[in-house]
Amino acid sequence: MLATNPSSKESSAKRKKQPSPLTPRRYLGLELAGAKNQKTALAVLEHYPKEQKIFLLDIYDRISGKNHKSHAEANPETGDEALLETIREIEPKANRIGVNVPLELPPCITCTRVVCPLPAHCTVPAVKWMREHARKSIFTPYTQRPVELWLRHHLLPHLDKRSHFDIDEALGGNKAPLTARMDFLKRHLQEY
Repeated sequence: MLATNPSSKESSAKRKKQPSPLTPRRYLGLELAGAKNQKTALAVLEHYPKEQKIFLLDIYDRISGKNHKSHAEANPETGDEALLETIREIEPKANRIGVNVPLELPPCITCTRVVCPLPAHCTVPAVKWMREHARKSIFTPYTQRPVELWLRHHLLPHLDKRSHFDIDEALGGNKAPLTARMDFLKRHLQEY
């Protein structure tokens, strides 16, 4: 009987999980909408690197919970549960998931300081960077992330006008509820 080295077993298991660069890979694209409406959609794509082709395999649209009006159903399925169930059905073959809302919160929302020195005097690296790169404009590190300032002040000015795009703030009026929903869902989608 041969003795096996446990670390070699682990590295062998890790190698099995890593697909070959030429193996087809499955990706999910999530268009997240409010949990109480039927506008959330999920696209399933498969990429074939060897052939340099991408195929749209499926679209799940109108993902929402089941609103049961009967009193027999005490715990109706929520929109979040329906979405997670749909993703888990596809999950074994999915490599990554892309989503249309921010995955990170603005720096002031995640700050753990007891006393806030306000943005003008803050030493948190992200807020300090925002202050230095805001280009004399007002910035709000409780609704904006550094990437939004970078896109607005460093990328957009160098793009042709036809290539411009809107930049929604992570916790601005339109994105705030979706960012909060995605922050909740991330806890259940850690494998992506």
